[in-house]
Amino acid sequence: MRHDGAADEAAKAQVDKQERQKAEEAVRIAAQEKARLEAERKAAQQPPKVERAPLPEANDNPPPAKPKSNPFTIDNLLKSLQ
Repeated sequence: MRHDGAADEAAKAQVDKQERQKAEEAVRIAAQEKARLEAERKAAQQPPKVERAPLPEANDNPPPAKPKSNPFTIDNLLKSLQ
């Protein structure tokens, strides 16, 4: 009794197709893993983001400085000695 040659060819083609699909899926998974690792590496290389408080507004027109009275003047010293 002989096996049908066409059936053998069809079975072999089906196995080849399944193996090719498995290989393609393995390549796809490997590419996804590589992309994930690359993204992690890039994220690790970036400096951490720092939240910065806004700077206070510049005071372009400060009020004029008032001269402070100095309690240690000669006049005050002489008055204190009397």
